[in-house]
Amino acid sequence: LARETGFAGDLKTIEGARAACAKEDQASVRVALHDSSVPGIARALERELRTPEPPTALLVANSGFVLTTLGCLARQRVAVPGAVSLIARDSEPFLDFVVPSVARYVLPPTRFARSLSRVVLALTRGEVVRVLDQRLEPKFVPGETLGRLS
Repeated sequence: LARETGFAGDLKTIEGARAACAKEDQASVRVALHDSSVPGIARALERELRTPEPPTALLVANSGFVLTTLGCLARQRVAVPGAVSLIARDSEPFLDFVVPSVARYVLPPTRFARSLSRVVLALTRGEVVRVLDQRLEPKFVPGETLGRLS
């Protein structure tokens, strides 16, 4: 579930999900795009849930949209994680207070700070810094929104 605006992080997420699922026999990826509005997210979810093979998992490409997704699924009486697992690509402190606890990827602030400080220090030394594609590997935190594989 991603924004239709095609932000770089969203595009990389889609690319990574497709690459990971290509390695699995019974896994596939469908991308549900939305316009970042509550009605737009609701429409995207409704479309996906009405397909002959509704999703068994949702990877939500923005922490804020996780709350909307959970609410829309609850409104449609779709059990999380019973009918569908939900994973947040990003983490924000407010997700610590969501029930059920949300499975998500967390980038420890120290790892981000260390990476950023290297670039800042190089710039202060007058060095030319060419960081075109900096990748920081997040840690997966399982939560109650993650169902079991059958």
